[in-house]
Amino acid sequence: MDITTQTVDQLEEAFLEGMGADSMEVETLLGILQHVVKENPGVAKGWAELLQGALSEQENADAGFELVEIRLGMAGEDGVTNAMLLSWLQKVYRNDRLGMVWVDNIGLDGDVSIDAALGRLAILRSLSEGVLVYDKTWGLGVVKDVDSFYARVKINFTRKKRHELSFSYAAETLDILSDAHLLSIHHREPEKMAEMVKKEPAEVVKIVLRSFPRVNVVRLQEIMTEFVIPEAKWKSFWDAARKKLKSDPTVEFPAKRQDPIVVVDREKRFDSTWFSGLTACRDMARILIMLEDLRATSEDDRTDDELLAIGERLAFVVHGARGVDARLFVLALLEADTVGIDAAVVPVEDEVKALLSGGKLLTITAGLVSKDLSGCLQMFLKYDPEVILDMLLDALPQMTSTILNITMDIL
Repeated sequence: MDITTQTVDQLEEAFLEGMGADSMEVETLLGILQHVVKENPGVAKGWAELLQGALSEQENADAGFELVEIRLGMAGEDGVTNAMLLSWLQKVYRNDRLGMVWVDNIGLDGDVSIDAALGRLAILRSLSEGVLVYDKTWGLGVVKDVDSFYARVKINFTRKKRHELSFSYAAETLDILSDAHLLSIHHREPEKMAEMVKKEPAEVVKIVLRSFPRVNVVRLQEIMTEFVIPEAKWKSFWDAARKKLKSDPTVEFPAKRQDPIVVVDREKRFDSTWFSGLTACRDMARILIMLEDLRATSEDDRTDDELLAIGERLAFVVHGARGVDARLFVLALLEADTVGIDAAVVPVEDEVKALLSGGKLLTITAGLVSKDLSGCLQMFLKYDPEVILDMLLDALPQMTSTILNITMDIL
């Protein structure tokens, strides 16, 4: 039967007929409900109550829970109270001792939100021997036993073996790990993970980003050095991964170091919509991040309109950062010089000469990473070689080994 071509009356007849069948086709009935709720939610609510009772009689808890989710959708976010959800779930699990214990331990008798309660129930439903879990305090764990009588779960954590948690605590604090989670792969396939760290560091980072919420660079380092690599190997790992990720169209780096790196669902497209976003952006650091992403695509042929948009935004950063943020100011000049922005829009040579005439080299370059520092020094040499050479000599006694090495490389 094609549900989409039937009237509500026809679907009602089919639904009631299905309810009375010796072998009830639950999936068909749930499908009818999901369709009818869009057309006539009032009718669908009555049918759902009938089906809930039938599923309880059949002790079909899985289908009963699916029906509860449909009923939540019917009522809307504000139309269901904790008491209503508790009543529905008690009907679902009335002949299931373990299910009833679950329901008693998800906080519906308190002020826990509906979404939080359902999330806790999903965790308890997933707990069985061999399942991998993660706890912020105890780390990775493997479920050893689930005790419905005492409402406790026994877990072998990496930091504490045979540790017992109450159902209520487990539901609130544990994360169930999928097979694609970083810790699952590392636990079950350590050789594969070690090989990926060597040959595919960027992919390892993307696995981390998908496995843990809101991961910035600091948190990424914590995760990798706690579970996967020694601290001494972090820098070489991150350097290799970052270089690859910068040209990955599915990865977005934040403007601020404390903000999370994001893996997007679809590849970034540098189309008219993207350029509209660039033109509207007024966050100077974010503008430079966007332009670095754009340049990483290796598309040198930009239209006049695109170059105009790029130049206008760089001029915005140069004007806004001048005398306020030396790092952003210098990086904007470097980007304009690299892209080849017209001097009438961003007068790089004039700005460089003015900058070098009024400051000390180490102050001007403070905060720049090695890659950017090398580019900036080469830009200074290009536009004002005599001044920059004198500044380099003056700064020589205060130079760090990193700056000294970069200076020697470009001279």
